Amino acid sequence: MNVDYNKIKDRLETILKGNQTELVTMLLEEKTELYDGMENLYEVSYMIPGEEICLRCQKEMERWPEEKKKEFCRNCVESESLPRVVYQWWAIDEHWAKNFSKKGLVVLRAFGCCWLGRTWCGQAPEADDDFQFLGNEEL
Repeated sequence: MNVDYNKIKDRLETILKGNQTELVTMLLEEKTELYDGMENLYEVSYMIPGEEICLRCQKEMERWPEEKKKEFCRNCVESESLPRVVYQWWAIDEHWAKNFSKKGLVVLRAFGCCWLGRTWCGQAPEADDDFQFLGNEEL
């Protein structure tokens, strides 16, 4: 699949209103409860939760039948869900906050503002895999 990075870059220039990393970092330090309302901060776990305490918790996984080795108790599933690391926060409007949230990107809504949490670093935003859908004509 060919990706039109110029199209993505042009679209991002109208979507991302400004880098507000310092502001949001300061807000999160002062108002830690904002983490609770952050959308898509945690990766979706593909582990299958079982009903009982799993043998992993009992430290006896080697005795577990092969078909059960992918089944974990709810505690294990939750402990595997680590928060994503956000490197930058960009101001966006509500329309794009909804779209990005549906795509699984980190979004923070607070104080009447919306921010996109960029979880990639070391490259131009248009090169982030998260934004490849912006290269589609249908938008």
